[in-house]
Amino acid sequence: GEPVTFVVALDDSPASMKALAQVCMLAKSGDEILGLTVSRHQGPKDVAVMDQANEMIKAHTQSNAKTNVFWRELKMGAGTAAEHICQAAEELEADFLCLGSFNTAHGAKDRDTMTSLGSTALYCSVNAKCHAVVVKPPRLVDHGSSPIASIRPGS
Repeated sequence: GEPVTFVVALDDSPASMKALAQVCMLAKSGDEILGLTVSRHQGPKDVAVMDQANEMIKAHTQSNAKTNVFWRELKMGAGTAAEHICQAAEELEADFLCLGSFNTAHGAKDRDTMTSLGSTALYCSVNAKCHAVVVKPPRLVDHGSSPIASIRPGS
């Protein structure tokens, strides 16, 4: 099929790193992964995010050298991060916008007690002009549960 463009919004959350990991698993030869760093202030956290993301990408591209990977810094002005993420995904002609979500409202302590999406993920899933993929944060403890659904190549 046609190459696919994945835009992944990255911040310092475990959920955004999991979103990048999922995209790395889904990306095929010829696809593009555009990492979009999301921060109002460049600082040490941003460098750590990029270092961690680059290690993940490096491991992926060693097994799939034909995936194109690019980084873009999200220029934040007036408005919310969610608005800027959607605008960037449109400008980058994304087929899929991928982002992590962790909503600690209503007493959620982990991914299993989350009752709703975070505000950024909710906004993007409703307003993005492309498909939006929202990834829950990693489980803190894996109890050996099986996934509810899985994605298989060619399905």
